[in-house]
Amino acid sequence: MATKRDFYEILGVPKNASEDEIKKAYRKLAMKHHPDRNQGDASKDAEVKFKEAKEAYEMLSDADKRAAADDLVQMLTPAVPPAVLQAAGKLGYLSLIVLYVVTRKTNLLATSYVYYLGRPYHRLAEMNKFCTTLCPPDENMLAIEFSCHAGDPIWRSSADELLALSMPHLVQDGILEPAQVVKKFLVRAPNAYPIRYLGYRENLEAVRTHLEQLPGLALLGRTGEYQYIDSDQCMERAIELADSIAAAGGG
Repeated sequence: MATKRDFYEILGVPKNASEDEIKKAYRKLAMKHHPDRNQGDASKDAEVKFKEAKEAYEMLSDADKRAAADDLVQMLTPAVPPAVLQAAGKLGYLSLIVLYVVTRKTNLLATSYVYYLGRPYHRLAEMNKFCTTLCPPDENMLAIEFSCHAGDPIWRSSADELLALSMPHLVQDGILEPAQVVKKFLVRAPNAYPIRYLGYRENLEAVRTHLEQLPGLALLGRTGEYQYIDSDQCMERAIELADSIAAAGGG
């Protein structure tokens, strides 16, 4: 089993990199490998790396293209059978955008997270209430979570647009003022929550049957198992899988 080119690896960023992190990584590589900065024997290698970085950035800076690049069935080589590809395309997911807002305000919420109705976002979470060492000593961070569908207006919104949409409600609820925002960044997850449409069982079985026969591949987590399981359950299953892999390998 092989996979197509890893655009994240080309840019040197993790899979969950924010849009700002992707942009910064691309600019750094573009400056390093730009043809005007590399002459002589190094020019050909630099030109190849410059084009690779440009292609990776064009893919990962576009939310829809990035979602396609992150699709396991799409990235496998040799290509999966058309029937399996079609079945995978019929498996529904609700998407998630998290707008992280850095602030110096030390107390934002009465608890670690709160679900909301009647707001453009569905949940707020205060990072320092999960763990006091998640942020630098003089900073705190508010996670503003938006449920949406990949490709819809919310999905296509920028960090500035989402903050502008949220801020009147944050001010009204006494959570945050515009002047208290230090910086912000976005993380997008196109396949965050499984949606079980009518007929999903047949499509899921077709995909699983194909993937489970591939050596060295294990399906894990909400997306991989197509189950709405809690984070602690995901971690428990990950530990169990790691133990079984280690046992099988004699580790």
